[in-house]
Amino acid sequence: MGVVPALMAGGLIDHALPGRNLGLAAALAGGMAGAALVQLSLASIETYMRASIGEAVSRRLRELAFERVATARYAELERFPSEQLVFRLTRSCGRIGDWYVAGSLLPAASHALVLAATATAMLLVAWQVGLLAIVAIPASALGAAALGPLSTRLDRVLLGHLERGQVFLQEVFAGLRMVRVFDATAREQRRWRQWLRRHWRSKAKTVVLHELVIGHIGPMAQALVTAAVFGFGAVLITAGHLSVGGLIASAALAPRAYASMQRLLTLQGNRARIEAEYERVDALLRLTSERSGGQTPTLAADDSGAGIEFQGAIFRYEREGAGVADVSFAVRPGEFLGIVGETGSGKSTLLDLLVGLYEPQAGAVRIDGIDVRAIDLAWLRRQIGFVPQEPQLWAATIAENLRYPAETASSEELAHALREAQLDDFIDRLPQGLETEVGEQGDQISAGERQRIAIARALLRRPRLLILDEATSSLDAVTEAAFRKALAASRRGRTLIVVAHRIETVMGADRIVVMGRGRVLETGSPAELLQAGGRLAALRDSQVSEAGLEALTTD
Repeated sequence: MGVVPALMAGGLIDHALPGRNLGLAAALAGGMAGAALVQLSLASIETYMRASIGEAVSRRLRELAFERVATARYAELERFPSEQLVFRLTRSCGRIGDWYVAGSLLPAASHALVLAATATAMLLVAWQVGLLAIVAIPASALGAAALGPLSTRLDRVLLGHLERGQVFLQEVFAGLRMVRVFDATAREQRRWRQWLRRHWRSKAKTVVLHELVIGHIGPMAQALVTAAVFGFGAVLITAGHLSVGGLIASAALAPRAYASMQRLLTLQGNRARIEAEYERVDALLRLTSERSGGQTPTLAADDSGAGIEFQGAIFRYEREGAGVADVSFAVRPGEFLGIVGETGSGKSTLLDLLVGLYEPQAGAVRIDGIDVRAIDLAWLRRQIGFVPQEPQLWAATIAENLRYPAETASSEELAHALREAQLDDFIDRLPQGLETEVGEQGDQISAGERQRIAIARALLRRPRLLILDEATSSLDAVTEAAFRKALAASRRGRTLIVVAHRIETVMGADRIVVMGRGRVLETGSPAELLQAGGRLAALRDSQVSEAGLEALTTD
């Protein structure tokens, strides 16, 4: 439709005007206007379809990337900071669909069609001028396309600056409390100003290349092609080989042909510019998913809890961290096992191996006599109630957080879990009770209340294996003592593993495992270990001394 007005303009000049045929002139003028309206309608439809397809691509990429991240092996996933994951799922996926697919790839089909139609029309109107344009247009357009590799490098650098800036902002805003307390506001402001200067230097280079160099090469080359068409056409008119209308039509068609050719030639350059984005998305899509399927052990008839065995288990992190080396111990069904040790001793690694986040590089971890590597992970995790040191709460109500991820727990079950976690009195004091919103990351309630909600959530699952990883660290002494009593009363039918920093937390355990530098230093009942005067006794004495010093300082 874009070719039609130029052809009608040539007819208007060659036929309507010389014969003073007003009817033909009006018909041609009306046809030009009608063609423009049809072209506008088709262009609007095409724009909508391109946007819809581009959004569909972005949506599907985000869906696939989220699914892969959500199911990826933890050892691979932790190579990506959470800020990068957010950046890639939002910006990178969006640019691939919106900027590349909708803005470059799909228009290429339209431009190829326009180029073919325009070249055909130019050959039909004036084949000599058409041949000149067909030769001159690609040659001139190649100049701008040759700058594609440089454009790619500059775009990659600018994208890296943007990603680092986003990471910086998320870190500072998440740690704003510490920034204020340490009086580091001026320091962070200096760092932000440094980022702004680096970002502008990078962006300035990109703007100069795209807006000044590439942006001016195109119009200049187009002007040269138009001048060549007019000059060669004038020669043909003088020689009687071309009409004025044919020249006008050719001159009107040449810019369209040039624009379409330039867009096709720069498509590869646009693909190179987006390369940094799809490399980031591909890195997520290449993540290895956790294994699925496996054995589901038969539950014991007496519902006595899960039996656990570590046999020569070895695991070392790819990132910096101690891991564990040659760890061996067993936990009987229904037993209460305490695990203590200094920071970095390997306590949390044992739990990560137990819940299947990692797999031992040597040795074995067994649940009910079956290697964790052979057990269906979904089944395994349904048997476990896990309470981390820093609980994850969603921006929802207390009831929604308690029922996460299932929503089938009855009111009676909720009430029972609240009593076990020593949370019922707190809920009763709230005006909205269980329908109280906890805020983002639970920031509307205290750390101790967040921890008790996490404990109640774990108990609500009625797990065969209950794991508490420093789960009472945010509880006051009175609440912790009451919770230990409730926990002792609710042990029936479950195995209990408690990782604790405070020795007092696990003094009611059947046995205690003392970890140090990734190894088991000693194991036995609390009384046996304290009487032996080994590592547990030393830890207890140091904590008693610290508590006494703290009390003396407070007084």
